[in-house]
Amino acid sequence: MNSNDTACNVERAGSNANLNMFSSSRESAIDRSVLTRLNALVSRDSDEPFAVRAARIYLKSSAKLVANMKAGLTAQDAKAVCFAVHTLKSSSNSLGARTLGQRAADLEILTHRGTLDGAAEQVDEITREYHSACDELNQFIDESMQDVVP
Repeated sequence: MNSNDTACNVERAGSNANLNMFSSSRESAIDRSVLTRLNALVSRDSDEPFAVRAARIYLKSSAKLVANMKAGLTAQDAKAVCFAVHTLKSSSNSLGARTLGQRAADLEILTHRGTLDGAAEQVDEITREYHSACDELNQFIDESMQDVVP
């Protein structure tokens, strides 16, 4: 499996290509109030706001979780899927990706039962929501870094 299939493009941070792509008819993939609260935390080792640093780390690390989730599904390995979605659930919720976190929690419950029946559809939904969350996090990074004085 090619990790680029699931990876969010972290390099897009800094470009304005996707700033206006969100339709008002779709609920936001990210609860911005969570990021605002994270930004209130002090980041001693960086000029970047704390939430920006956290978002960058998430974007780099979460792609592997999505890839592992898909690989576990392909291998019909409920434990591998469970581990990946458990971690994805927690990290997504911590950055305000509540819908993604809930979808991952739902799949985690299924895998705890030792089955992957119906999991393919859930993995597809998680993947779509994951990409939406990544797009919004990249947008957040772009917007936040415009306010940082070099």
